[in-house]
Amino acid sequence: MSFFLSIVSIHCFAQLQTSEINFSKYKIGSDTILNSDALIDFFAKLNALETTDSVQTINILHIGDSHIQADFLTREIRNSLQKRFGNAGRGLVFPYRITRSNESYDYRSSTNAAWKWETVRGRKRDFESGISGVSMVSVDDIFTLEIKLTERDSGDNSFNKVKLICRNDSDGLLAFVTDKNDL
Repeated sequence: MSFFLSIVSIHCFAQLQTSEINFSKYKIGSDTILNSDALIDFFAKLNALETTDSVQTINILHIGDSHIQADFLTREIRNSLQKRFGNAGRGLVFPYRITRSNESYDYRSSTNAAWKWETVRGRKRDFESGISGVSMVSVDDIFTLEIKLTERDSGDNSFNKVKLICRNDSDGLLAFVTDKNDL
């Protein structure tokens, strides 16, 4: 059974026309983004958040490796964007600690079972790695997998929605249990 937990996106507000964006405050230099026209719609949506009350969601996908997994830079970016434009949750979470890898310090994962896992780095894979770069398969038929938020982050990581992404290849049952007092 593969397992993965995702806690969803960022709430934002309405959209303005691209012509209403003032790019004059940005300096052109060695840090210039090539093909920046591809970002015009994104910045227009962010700009609209500060000038309208309409609600919309902007999803941001940050692709990377261990620097994403550890959540140092990405946490700062996420917290800054959420503080300024609205917060709809933590985003993608995976129980990396169970796979003997680094985990962000704003949550902790634990289990009572043995697991096998595969990463995108693996040369010979018994099964495919997942969208987080890792997949896990429980060696035990019955197990508990727990993910808890810590109080180590200054951002508001409270949530009321969880999306569990897993594949159950057996005829067994998969149950997702949560303490409703924690939601």
